[in-house]
Amino acid sequence: MSARWSVVRPSLEYQYAFDACAAGVFHVGGAVAMIASRALFARELLKRCAPYDPFLIPEGQWTKAVALPDLLGPEAPLPVARTCDDLPTDIRCLIWAEPGENSDFQALGKLLGVNVHLFIVTSNRLARALPEWQGIPHTSAHPRHILRRARQAGWRVTGHQGYHGLASIVWGRLSPLLERLKRPDLADRGLAQMRMHYAVQGGAAFGAPVQLWHMRSAAP
Repeated sequence: MSARWSVVRPSLEYQYAFDACAAGVFHVGGAVAMIASRALFARELLKRCAPYDPFLIPEGQWTKAVALPDLLGPEAPLPVARTCDDLPTDIRCLIWAEPGENSDFQALGKLLGVNVHLFIVTSNRLARALPEWQGIPHTSAHPRHILRRARQAGWRVTGHQGYHGLASIVWGRLSPLLERLKRPDLADRGLAQMRMHYAVQGGAAFGAPVQLWHMRSAAP
């Protein structure tokens, strides 16, 4: 792993996604639960949603190596639900960080009922270049797979954002080149375009390495 990479703090792409999840929870209100496939994701989501006393559902093998209280510190309360069946019945928001290929959205919908907000943070193959995935396999389900499985289970998509869109990536690489060509004016414009296209929605979101889906459970 490169020395300039660190997973002590997540990359900007994931920071955007986790901040958006926390903002969504704030607007919806009510009880919150989260499913995290990585210790890093669990820690970042818990820090952002701590005021809402969220329930954490560890997913994957990381809990065998990480003590759950260490995620926020020994003094922080950490309600842990080992499975979705252990969650309280009044959950209004569920955040799912990087679900896998076999994630069961059908069972999740039946368990949580109606009028539940689901925030899914997922990533495509471009995310392999991010520090979070250096040295380990990228096991997360592709965003289009998530979309298909969720729709088949009756979840209704109400929002889709991408972070570090393709246009932003291109402009970010062009800007240093323009600087070396002694065109600082064009380099500055390139940086402005990079920032402008960093967070994208709709079809452009599919090209971003990290994406956020907002879904609602369907009416019975």
